[in-house]
Amino acid sequence: MIQKYLPQGETLPDIPAPNKTISFPAVTLTETAALSESFTKRVKSDKILIMEDLGQDFGYIHYETTLKECVKGTLQIKDVRDYAVVLLNGEQIGSFDRRHRQSKIDIDVETVPAKLEILVENVGRVNYGPDILNNHKGITEKVTINDQEINGWIISPLPLYKAKVGSYKFSGLNFFNKLTDRHEGILPVLHLI
Repeated sequence: MIQKYLPQGETLPDIPAPNKTISFPAVTLTETAALSESFTKRVKSDKILIMEDLGQDFGYIHYETTLKECVKGTLQIKDVRDYAVVLLNGEQIGSFDRRHRQSKIDIDVETVPAKLEILVENVGRVNYGPDILNNHKGITEKVTINDQEINGWIISPLPLYKAKVGSYKFSGLNFFNKLTDRHEGILPVLHLI
């Protein structure tokens, strides 16, 4: 296609050979630490705060609250950016992905008090177009259950690229294996290679 628009007498070079592929050896995970090891700043807030409210630009943000009433219905996160995992008492009950416009999951709180956690990942920033000025990260509006707003949050910014990983309390895989049996490997943990 391009060749037909080149000046007369010019030709395109030959197509280069494909790049060589390489393989990497298997990686063994030797130790794990609970994600909570990275909680260095814990902010109490009645309302949801976004990453920028906490001076954070990239990474993750962890939201936690205690539910005091049994409830069954729909949990809605209005405008999560960009990806979120929802845990109830340490068990994953769902996830949200902004790319798929997901905003609702079923929730069934059978015993109280119940710990609701939402771990949100910022997967990148918009750097062009009309959304450049509307580019906040985290939960940017609110969390509701059956249209009732949930308040009383403990929020932990997790800019992991600044983390002092050497100070975390890592333990052998026995810790992880116990969690795997109970939580099917979903509970957020950090791995040391």
